[in-house]
Amino acid sequence: MPRGRKIYGELRAEEHKITDAAEEFFRHNEAKGLAEECKKTYIRHVNAFIKWADEYLTLDEITPKVIDEYLAFKMSKGIKAVSVATAMRHLRRFFNFCNSRGYMEDMIL
Repeated sequence: MPRGRKIYGELRAEEHKITDAAEEFFRHNEAKGLAEECKKTYIRHVNAFIKWADEYLTLDEITPKVIDEYLAFKMSKGIKAVSVATAMRHLRRFFNFCNSRGYMEDMIL
């Protein structure tokens, strides 16, 4: 295998689907050796957001306004503020990962 070759290919500029980025994020967490419970928590929170945001298929469609709508949705379901904050913390790491890979613009969350 040539030096510097990646096992998992990176997304091309035109392929910024949130589901593809999430899979890459989950593989990244696996490679980092995160604890099993930690990995499961990231998977749960990111997948819950993706399920809610099914109309937003690409990362460039995810804006701070969309995030605010998601948080309002969670609060309207009676989820406690501390749980919403926990979900946001996990999503922030996912979006920071996407930004570090150049898949989306930086968002102040």
